[in-house]
Amino acid sequence: MIFIFWAIPFIFAVFAVSVIVGIIPATVMRLLGMRKASLYWTYLTGSWVGWSCLFFCGVKIHVSGEVRSLRQQLAEKRALCYVVNHTSLLDIPVAVGPLHLITGYVTKLSVAFVPVFNLWLFAMHCVLINRKSLKRGAESIRRGAEKIKRGMPMLIFPEGTRSRTGEIGVFRSGSFRLATESGADIVALTIRGVRYCLEERRCFFKRRDCYVHVGNTYSTKDLKDRTDVRNLVQKIETEIRNTYDAMPDRG
Repeated sequence: MIFIFWAIPFIFAVFAVSVIVGIIPATVMRLLGMRKASLYWTYLTGSWVGWSCLFFCGVKIHVSGEVRSLRQQLAEKRALCYVVNHTSLLDIPVAVGPLHLITGYVTKLSVAFVPVFNLWLFAMHCVLINRKSLKRGAESIRRGAEKIKRGMPMLIFPEGTRSRTGEIGVFRSGSFRLATESGADIVALTIRGVRYCLEERRCFFKRRDCYVHVGNTYSTKDLKDRTDVRNLVQKIETEIRNTYDAMPDRG
């Protein structure tokens, strides 16, 4: 695995600056009761951080699919849960930057111990999940569902972990409880090619084309039993896999 070490100082500098211009002002706004302004300022500066990380890693993103439909859903403030395949550490910067998603994230507990980055996790309403405990994992999913009910969309990687090979792993049906327990609509998102800009990078100075596809939206309100849930999980997994396979392998 070859990382682009030359980009790391720039990325850490971006995160350090972001604390000053992003998290601190947003915290002050929240303390003053300006919660909506605090939220939008957090995600405005978060989008800048995402774009900056992608720029220094040589990522050129191409977005396709139901982008207009997604913007309409966001404007209507619908309860949403984003389901995304996970092949790179840059997947979250892609969602925050090019897609401009105002959303919380379900992410692993160990990320909370990464300096500076952990401040952004709490600022962006993330939920930390303990993979080693089914009980605590279920509690994390319930907390995420409550956030959706209160108006904060959430994003989850249904494979449960980042792919080490670039191939999509098996979707865990338990992760879909985030949407079913909150009655949220599920938006299928597919990302491909970003890992070639970080985890599998071979040429340090070449920018690479990477791809994001906004897929269909699925309602969870009419699900009656576990069979319906399993069928929905299978349908979403099939869509993301087919979309992933149809995308260019690398730019």
